[in-house]
Amino acid sequence: MKYKSLQIVATLSYGGGRGFYEIAPITMSYERLEHKKLFFRDCRDKGLIKRYDHSKDLLVFLNTEEGNIWFDENSRNFVW
Repeated sequence: MKYKSLQIVATLSYGGGRGFYEIAPITMSYERLEHKKLFFRDCRDKGLIKRYDHSKDLLVFLNTEEGNIWFDENSRNFVW
């Protein structure tokens, strides 16, 4: 696995069920990486959430081998 832990640190919801989770990745060597965003739409399409505030299944999935790979493919960097 690439990450020791993927944790939700914040959520932003804006009208009509749109928004994203801010995810904090921690490597296997306990190095904290830059936070990334994961859109609700992508999680919903994968069947991991129905409502943004029900994220238990999402967290369990993200912290698996398959979830780590899916996170890398679907997460986006914050643009400032």
